Order: sequence, then structure tokens, then C-alpha cells
Amino acid sequence: MSNKPALIATVIVAVSAVAAVLFTAVKLTSDDEDNKAEPDGAEYGPTEETADEMWGAVVRLVGDNHTVLRLFYTVGMPHEEEAYGNPPEDGYYTAVTSEYADVEEIFGLVRNTFAEPAAERIINDPSGRGPVYKDKNGKIGVSEKFERLEYNINWENPPCEIIEFISDTECEIRITLTNGDGEPEIKDMGMKKGSDGVWRLDDLIF
Repeated sequence: MSNKPALIATVIVAVSAVAAVLFTAVKLTSDDEDNKAEPDGAEYGPTEETADEMWGAVVRLVGDNHTVLRLFYTVGMPHEEEAYGNPPEDGYYTAVTSEYADVEEIFGLVRNTFAEPAAERIINDPSGRGPVYKDKNGKIGVSEKFERLEYNINWENPPCEIIEFISDTECEIRITLTNGDGEPEIKDMGMKKGSDGVWRLDDLIF
């Protein structure tokens, strides 16, 4: 695709110990406004209102993707230890967090960020060791089987683009991350608006 849309965001990330991520997006305008929403060969071009809606969704989804990545794969959640260092009888420690009230809040985040079947895979078996989180007497339970994934990709200030506008309810985005060698890691992902009006990513950006 020779003429990509000129909507680009620089995403500024601030990560807390419990994986809260704050994003700020800055739009850059094109020299040719007529081409900002319509790549070569594409018949569809969104209205300014729709493009703004898509960009709001991009900012939210990229941030929430990073939060889910940390929660379920690379960081996890701090938890209480059992007495005498024993493993938990039910296989789940009690989480220590003020960020989430219960597991349903975590699961709601996942389901509002990813389409099916990606959302249910992340919730039920993200790494082949069963659910990472479950309800534990009204608190958040953290699986004793959770293992932090070795992950050396930098999410600090990643530029994002909408590289293709497909329809009012679908587009393709690109995020450029940085690997441990300082080289770019380009990730493309589909993004769709559901019948409930919520935009979601097709899958986890990893």
C-alpha cells in the first residue's frame, strides 16, 4: 500500500507496579488532507467523526492491550503468601491489589479489548496452564502455576498508525515497538466495532 493514511499517534506510556498504563496520543496531519483517510485503491474513506472515533479506540485499545499483556503474561499480580510458605490448597493465592475490585473487572477489561475467541483464550488458558485468575471468596485468586514470560520488547512511546480504513466498523492498525537490540518490531492488527458499539482488537498484540 503506497499511500498510508497520515494519522499517526505517539503513545506515551507510564507503567505502574500493577500494570496501569496511561496513553496520550498526538495526531499529525497530512500535507494533503484529501488523502488522510483514503489509501490508494480504496473506495472507502471515513468521515472526520468516524476517523476520530477510530483514533479514540486505538488509544484505548493499545493501552489496554499492554495492560492485559502484563497481567496475563509478563508481570502478573502480587499476592499474599500462604502460611509457612506452603502452596495454596486450591492452587490460587490471594492477590494484593487496589487496582481491581474483583476478577470480573479483569475479565471485563479483556472482553472489552479483544474479540472472540481471543478474549476467552486469554481468560481461560493464556499459556497452557489454565486460568491465571479466578474468584477466591470474593477476592482475586492468582494461579500458583503462573510464570512470568521472558519478554524483551519495549512499549515506551510506541508510534501507532491506522494503516487501512476498511469500513465504518473495521480498520487495520500498526504499532511500532522496540526489541532488546533497539530494533523496531512492527505489529499489525485488525480492529473491529462490535454490534454493542465497542471497538476491539482481533487478538493480543504481543
